[in-house]
Amino acid sequence: MSSRLAKACEQWPYWPGALCAPPTQLKPLANGLTNTSYALNLDGRRVVLRLETENARVLGIDRTREIHILTLLNDSQITPRLLYRDASMGYSLFEYIEGPLWTEADLRNPDYQRQLQACVAQYQALSQRKLKEAHKLDYLSHLDAYRATLHHRDSPNPTLQHAAYRDFRASFAAFLPCAEWTLVHHDLNPYNLIHGACGPVIVDWEYAALGLKGFDEFCIQHQASAEDKSPDAPLFAQLLYWLNYYWQNLQIGNEFIPRHTK
Repeated sequence: MSSRLAKACEQWPYWPGALCAPPTQLKPLANGLTNTSYALNLDGRRVVLRLETENARVLGIDRTREIHILTLLNDSQITPRLLYRDASMGYSLFEYIEGPLWTEADLRNPDYQRQLQACVAQYQALSQRKLKEAHKLDYLSHLDAYRATLHHRDSPNPTLQHAAYRDFRASFAAFLPCAEWTLVHHDLNPYNLIHGACGPVIVDWEYAALGLKGFDEFCIQHQASAEDKSPDAPLFAQLLYWLNYYWQNLQIGNEFIPRHTK
């Protein structure tokens, strides 16, 4: 057991539920690149303890916004319930969801697509009037901060990539004043989707924010290799490219980013 995990588990008397005994570790959950999660046995039930990355600022993660959104969705059944969080120690407890992760083939399944689209509509409806300007993702500042971290090793072709990003940035900045905003997960991929007992369960909300309406729907169609005919699709495709390009470069090349966790 790692020292961070051990220290977090020592806090069990403060966890909700009038617990009778400390948790025991069942297994690490190797499902990502940012945080480290473990399945624990807690008085006969399973929970997930997530050790949060210590590099949230570098990765553009706003934990205050994430926890606010998770609290809004806590009774929705489309995300694991947040049971407890200790911000000072950087860990959270979540409900354990039984079920396999989605596959890329699942995203191409029309029935599963409809279920996932229904989840998107549900969390957008639940968040109406409950998210404010402070919960909005400033896409350009987010991307610019990534670029500032990576400026010394922008690759593979620095000149081409800088010019391409400048072109995208100008077009995107012109688009933003007329955009519609809603709750957006921003990372709907198979690794963040579980086949729950009552339908899809979505995890990893750390990039969720008040964002561009239609972006999550575009990402579903994009991963299913289906054509999205919405007028915003070409710009969404570019936004997705740059978000992924800079995030992946941070993960695999920045010396401050651990490579073995999510």
